Amino acid sequence: MRKRIKFVKPYNHYFQGDIAGFRDKLADNLVRKGVAVPYVDTSSPVVPPPVEQVPVPVPPAVESEDTVEGDLMNMKHRELKAVAEELGISTSGTKNKLVGRIIEAMQDAE
Repeated sequence: MRKRIKFVKPYNHYFQGDIAGFRDKLADNLVRKGVAVPYVDTSSPVVPPPVEQVPVPVPPAVESEDTVEGDLMNMKHRELKAVAEELGISTSGTKNKLVGRIIEAMQDAE
């Protein structure tokens, strides 16, 4: 096994501050002699293990007639005409009449 040490004094061809890896026995001797200290890498952050994500159940969306009607009422007249055309129903009339026909066509399709 190898240990990493950081030199606090010059030793052979190593200078103060150098980091090197040695066999356990030699590394322990150098630390014991005061030539080096055990090296702990603090430059890279310790990343905690990922937390298990528990899915939160989402109740199914229930579209009431009011929400559909509200969504349709927020659309522009020309957009409603396009929807009516896609459903194969009459595209004439006021916005309110188009919304009524679209809702009726959607209920008939169910």
